[in-house]
Amino acid sequence: MGTLITGCTSSSIPDQSVNEVCDGLLGEDGGELFTELANGTTRLTPATRSEDTRIENVAAAMKKSVSEPAPAKPALKSICTVKRPAIDGEIYQKDTIEFEFGWSRKPDPVSEFAVSSYSIGSARVDSVASLLNFVDLYFICHLASGGEGIVRGKWIGPTQSELPYAKAADARRRIFVAAGAKFATSLGCTNDLDLSPTGEMERLPVGTEFTDGR
Repeated sequence: MGTLITGCTSSSIPDQSVNEVCDGLLGEDGGELFTELANGTTRLTPATRSEDTRIENVAAAMKKSVSEPAPAKPALKSICTVKRPAIDGEIYQKDTIEFEFGWSRKPDPVSEFAVSSYSIGSARVDSVASLLNFVDLYFICHLASGGEGIVRGKWIGPTQSELPYAKAADARRRIFVAAGAKFATSLGCTNDLDLSPTGEMERLPVGTEFTDGR
């Protein structure tokens, strides 16, 4: 009797280490922070097999559109989507974490309501005081072509954490700074943004206008 060969293959997408997923979006420092934030999680599963190419594709499209007027509502595009386990009882049901970037209008001055804003390098990081679901990042990018614009990034999706709230919120902001640094490199920003997840982060007073940090 011959050997029966079923021909079945797994269609599942293999997980990757947190510092390698999505073409190394978080890097070593961001990956370590993510592991600390996510209770020891060291691996994530890309949502699709094309996650490693999204960063360069979105960056290339943004380079082409840099001369166009910034939209009233930023047309953010996903550069990375990773899966994480759903959390029972959470209000905001989402089983993925998504990182989005795009050109933006100048953000409003720092508000006295709900949102906490910080400076790190030449960027501004916003997070909602009562939530760990969203982080926004803004920085000005100068391209070699002579074009420039304000880049906005958004992290969508909660991460279950046993860290104290303030430490977890700080970790999320710094992790997203790591992602912003990676994207700025892919975009080809020529200005020194000094985006380091281990850099000094300062709380911005209410009413502070957004600048490029120069």
